[in-house]
Amino acid sequence: MSRLTLHALKLGFFHFRKKEYIEFEAKLPKDFESLLKQLRKHSLKNIDKIKA
Repeated sequence: MSRLTLHALKLGFFHFRKKEYIEFEAKLPKDFESLLKQLRKHSLKNIDKIKA
């Protein structure tokens, strides 16, 4: 992956001028989903090696 893999599903804060709590949600980017799928597949293949 050619960039950082940092993501927040939900982010919220109190807006001091509006005097209200604001919250944002964002789905995982497609490249993150692909990376997670590859990592999960790799970890499942090697789980027996780790337990031994």
